[in-house]
Amino acid sequence: MAAAREYKRLLSAHLLVIEDIMMFPLEKSVADGLFQLVNQLHEQIIHHYDQ
Repeated sequence: MAAAREYKRLLSAHLLVIEDIMMFPLEKSVADGLFQLVNQLHEQIIHHYDQ
């Protein structure tokens, strides 16, 4: 469950920097997970500012 803890930690971060992501090939499952993380962070920002 270390991955789940890390995911929650990333979701609670005030700043997330993703740099040089295109330098490394990503497996589809990893790319999908990264997309889901960014999408969920984006949703949190939208809901924060809609309040």
